[in-house]
Parts: sequence; structure tokens; C-alpha cells
Amino acid sequence: MNTTASPTSSLDRFFGALRQSTLRRSTTDRKVAGVCAGIAERFGIAPAVVRIAAVVLAVLGVGVTLYLLAWFLLPDTAGSLHVERALRDGHGGSILLGVLALLAILPDAHPLSSIWTVAIAVAAIAAYVALTRNHNSTPTHGGPTASTPTSPTTPQDAPRW
Repeated sequence: MNTTASPTSSLDRFFGALRQSTLRRSTTDRKVAGVCAGIAERFGIAPAVVRIAAVVLAVLGVGVTLYLLAWFLLPDTAGSLHVERALRDGHGGSILLGVLALLAILPDAHPLSSIWTVAIAVAAIAAYVALTRNHNSTPTHGGPTASTPTSPTTPQDAPRW
């Protein structure tokens, strides 16, 4: 029996299939994650209309779940996937987003189900803050930056052991 390994794994094919979607999250016109703006761009309607529809769906109970799933599974305009960042890179914000999306789709078979909806919405906002803080921050390594003037070191500046 001669079996050859396929050049791509099933996980690669899954990520590739997600990237082939014509629906993408916007990276330029976004209020939270770019889901509504991406849907609006795809269907040629105003983003405000989609955002209002998302709020209505959230009030009806399905909007938060759909939004979290879209945020986790849809690629952005650059092709980046949170699901891939969570599974391949172990990115903490993406893992948190995946856990929230999973919690959102679990059935609410208990009397405190409305509390879970609020908790998931609050956690989604926290995930957004964590993701944007990590995305917008630049790493600092303790060295001088381009805007920090440096003076030449002299022997008196040397550390004394």
C-alpha cells in the first residue's frame, strides 16, 4: 500500500475555503470588528443599515451569536482569520473570541440564560479591546526609539559593578 501525504492538511483546506468567501470583514470602515461594513460592502448597501439590523438581531437574541461567529470565521480584507490565529499561533485574543463564539452557540437550557447573553456581550467587548490593543501597539524592547535622541556614551556613563 503506497500512500502519499497530501501537500495540504485538512486544516489548510478549511482555512483556504474560508478565505475563498466573497464576504470579508472590513479593515478600514469598522466600529467593532468590521463585520457589518464587510457585509454592507459585499451587498452594496450602506453600513449604517447593516449596523441597525445587527442591533435589532442582537435585541432579538441571535445577533450577538451571529456577529461573534462572523468575527471569528470571516477573513478580513487582508485574508487574516481569527480562527487560524487561535489554532495555529495560539493568539490569546483570538482564542478568547473563539471561546466566546462557542459559548454563544451553546443552548441556553437554564433559567439564567439572559444573564449569559449579557455576559457574552460584555466579554465580546473585552475581546475587542484586547484585540485592538494588541493590534495597535508596537513592541518596545527598552531601546531608544527613532524619536528619542541619543547621546554618545562616555566612560563616566558606563555601569559600575
